[in-house]
Amino acid sequence: MLVVQTTDGISAQFEVVTVTTRADQAQGLMYVRHLPLDQGMVFSYTRNQVLSMWMKDTYVPLDMWFVDEGGKIQKVVARTVPYSLESIKSDSPVRAVIEVNAGLSAMLGVTAGAIVDHRVFQQDQ
Repeated sequence: MLVVQTTDGISAQFEVVTVTTRADQAQGLMYVRHLPLDQGMVFSYTRNQVLSMWMKDTYVPLDMWFVDEGGKIQKVVARTVPYSLESIKSDSPVRAVIEVNAGLSAMLGVTAGAIVDHRVFQQDQ
């Protein structure tokens, strides 16, 4: 379970799959044809780093949230383009990337500064 709280105080819950191995991170949501609105994926890393994602072989348009070690969203990239080979990068070192259905960031009001509550951000506390 992952909870995001917007800067306006609105909360939303998602059932997520957390991927931590290189193989699982490389696979990501490739070849997934349908992602329910209340589901997503967390790409968790062991250290802060500038992260780069792409949409190769990804059928579902996504929103990506780049999140620091404290669970604060540093960058939102909305409505990524399926199959695109364009690199989508964080602007600063982050601990994780969360992928949800395209349009949810706008619908929920998720912007940089929103807070994510999930176990991967509680490890350092």
